[in-house]
Amino acid sequence: MMSGPAFPQTITGVMVFPIDARGSNLNTAQVSQLMSYLTTRLTMVQISVMPESDIRSMLKTLKLQSYDDCFDDRCRIELGKALSADKTLSVQILHEDEQCRMTATMYDIRREISVAAADTATGCRMPDLRSGIAVIASQLRHGLNTFRRMNPENVDQEFREAGIAPSMQGYPEQQSVAYNQKTEGSIRVKGSVRGIINGPLVPTTPRIKKSISRTKTEWFSLRFNGGSYGGGVDASLFTVRWKYFLWEILRGGGNVFGPGFGSGSDSMGWAAYAGTAFGYPLHIGKDNKHEFRFMTGLFGGVINQPIDYKPDRDWFLGNESVGPFVLIEIYYVLHLLHDRALQTGLSIMVPTLERHNDLPDPLLVVFIGFRI
Repeated sequence: MMSGPAFPQTITGVMVFPIDARGSNLNTAQVSQLMSYLTTRLTMVQISVMPESDIRSMLKTLKLQSYDDCFDDRCRIELGKALSADKTLSVQILHEDEQCRMTATMYDIRREISVAAADTATGCRMPDLRSGIAVIASQLRHGLNTFRRMNPENVDQEFREAGIAPSMQGYPEQQSVAYNQKTEGSIRVKGSVRGIINGPLVPTTPRIKKSISRTKTEWFSLRFNGGSYGGGVDASLFTVRWKYFLWEILRGGGNVFGPGFGSGSDSMGWAAYAGTAFGYPLHIGKDNKHEFRFMTGLFGGVINQPIDYKPDRDWFLGNESVGPFVLIEIYYVLHLLHDRALQTGLSIMVPTLERHNDLPDPLLVVFIGFRI
């Protein structure tokens, strides 16, 4: 018995159903463009697609108005049998958070089982979806190869249907003639069945780098800061996130007994504040790990900066403001997991109205912390 390398095969007669994009924001024209591109990519990986005109003609024969009248797997398998198709393919696009997910399932009509599947996360723009379709086509091709290797009896059955006797299965030339007779030249056998069966059983599905999906709500944030008015802490609750806007509903914190922009003991002061902040998130790259946030907001509280420190004088009555304070902030967020992130940046709290004497210096800090 001769052994040879695994041979590529063309999968013939695949009936592709229209892409189910009800879980996305795509219009009819965009879905049609993706359908045409899917046909092209399948053909590039040697998966032949049945002409849509033949399918529509059969739908009329079966008195079905459209594909929508045949939506479950059983109906689709029966429709594939009526069309003499070998396999059916269903593709679905779902919207998940700020991303889209594309899935595909291929059924073998004669065996009535699924023989290949594909899944990938992608962006929701048309260029991203086209890239996702290329990944889906590649995964389906590899999935079919894996199915054949893990189920060698299916290959034997295909050779028997092609008229190849067991004693002939070791000879590539005889395999090629018999298989070409079955498929009218569409399949060329370049190796032996023994080569397929004894080939290495290695994972053939490509590794897809999954991006971190964005949480819609960050429940808590804590950071430690230092700068004017000494060191302090800052905490927030309920940061609601959209694609181009985020709102930190409640934030509060303070710094205790540090210098402002002056020097010496006459510049020692403190700050306490609470309010709300909002801004714009800028995501860098396609994996959603890196994000810059540009924030502003309104706060109230106390920023106190004494102008002359004397033991016999109430030193809290220096330059003081109780708000409103205007926030100007930029910081970087590193998303480690779906709901875990580190943060670091620069924050300025600018007082606008004085309560005693003149306006105190702005609260300027650098910080580091985490978000969940």
